[in-house]
Amino acid sequence: MAFEYEILTTKFPNSYGATPLPDGLTINTETGIISGVPTTIGSTLVTVSATDAAGTGSAALVIVVTVPPVITSSLTANGATGTSFTYQIVASQSPTSYSAIGLPSGLTLNPSTGLISGTPAAAATTNVTINATNAAGTGSATLVITIAATAPLITS
Repeated sequence: MAFEYEILTTKFPNSYGATPLPDGLTINTETGIISGVPTTIGSTLVTVSATDAAGTGSAALVIVVTVPPVITSSLTANGATGTSFTYQIVASQSPTSYSAIGLPSGLTLNPSTGLISGTPAAAATTNVTINATNAAGTGSATLVITIAATAPLITS
């Protein structure tokens, strides 16, 4: 994801600086614009500076690089009608919420934990879009849920 930040000052400096910058970022020393595509996840404390004939002013800047979640759980799940079903969405980068679009009848999602559960009502194969979200964005994948029919159970 592209990054851009402009160092703003009260005067008209003739040069700017920023160190240390996260990998993938550079500074244009004439305009004071830090830009690029960061390649390392984490926080970096950067000292930004502006210089003119009267001297150099500096300030601290924290650059935080994050990435959206990537779903890592299996993308297939099987169950049977009338039988308890569970599937856990697992994703990297500490998701804070989950969603699922197109769940089969009888199944629900806990948006805080990513657990899909319930008792499927009908036999079918369904493509479900699953999502995991954090402050940096949303990661998505297609989960194929196959629900098989079960034979009737004699209760007499």
